[in-house]
Amino acid sequence: MSETLTVRFSRLACGDCLVCVRGELDLDTRSLFLARMALLLAEHRPRRVHLDLTGLTFCDCAGLRAIQAVGRLGEARHRVRVTAASQCVDLILRLCHIEHLWGHRPA
Repeated sequence: MSETLTVRFSRLACGDCLVCVRGELDLDTRSLFLARMALLLAEHRPRRVHLDLTGLTFCDCAGLRAIQAVGRLGEARHRVRVTAASQCVDLILRLCHIEHLWGHRPA
């Protein structure tokens, strides 16, 4: 059973949103993540979305696909950026040869 996933967002003064994701992003929690992100994009219509993934303790391929899906959701009207990520996210990005996904540069 997966650890609880939390997705918290705050609006920045410039009109952007900062989204902090904590817990495990995997097959069990990806639906929650995608639902929260779709709601954020629809209701708040931010200019840019900054994803802070430093709180993720686990991310598998399903989680990675969910992050990619958020980027596709935001492409038409919003710019989605991964601004920070945990070691597990950096590792899966490197293994999949997509280190620079949505502007992120792994440490």
